[in-house]
Amino acid sequence: MKRPPVRTYPYKGPFRSDDSSVSEKCLMSTSAMNAIIHQVKSLNLPLGQYIIVGSGAMSVHGIRPHKDVDLLVTPDLYDELKRRGWTEEEKKPGFFVVHQGDAEASPAMITVNDYQPDIHAVIADADIISGVAFMKLDELVRFKTALGREKDLRDLKLITTYLSRDKKTGLPPDFRDGSKLRRFFIDLQILFHRRPIKSECCESWRKVEKMRCCKGCATLYSVDSPSWWKRFLARWGKRVEIKNK
Repeated sequence: MKRPPVRTYPYKGPFRSDDSSVSEKCLMSTSAMNAIIHQVKSLNLPLGQYIIVGSGAMSVHGIRPHKDVDLLVTPDLYDELKRRGWTEEEKKPGFFVVHQGDAEASPAMITVNDYQPDIHAVIADADIISGVAFMKLDELVRFKTALGREKDLRDLKLITTYLSRDKKTGLPPDFRDGSKLRRFFIDLQILFHRRPIKSECCESWRKVEKMRCCKGCATLYSVDSPSWWKRFLARWGKRVEIKNK
């Protein structure tokens, strides 16, 4: 019996592998997307009163890893976090934040020129991924464009590249990176799709984000082929229904 390929992301099925030869770089994409979700859930924040902004909102989509967790919270939740023992700090004159560990929460967004968003509207329009609220990428683009710092311009380039690639594949939102529905189909593809792509060892985090390593770093299987997805959806799209919660 032919052994199925080695998994490189969290999997609890019968073919789980403990092969330590698989490069850690191959695990970075999925682990980074999961890390931000686990970090935020450990804070026990109520939905509808916060939203993840900055690099955290990029990390959950696999655009780039995050270094800390930046939160935009309602004034009520801000006061609650202070009561919980979070440390308050005045970062700029009149601009206060509370922080604990790698998490930092602010009750107001930085306003720049014509960019003066309503905090409640931004939170209400959040992307809910695995029970965690993230700022939508379109709003994040407007925010970083208004800031215009060097690091914001670098992030804008990454976000634009990601959104362009997503539009190019023609995949619906539920099939974007990080969704349970997408990971389910990736799992099926790795099991049954047998067309390897020869490539060098994983060179960068973004390269790994586009492919999942199956046997070390020697053989990679594409998971973003538009033609493969169209054929799969044409055959199974109306028969399989999985809610992405």
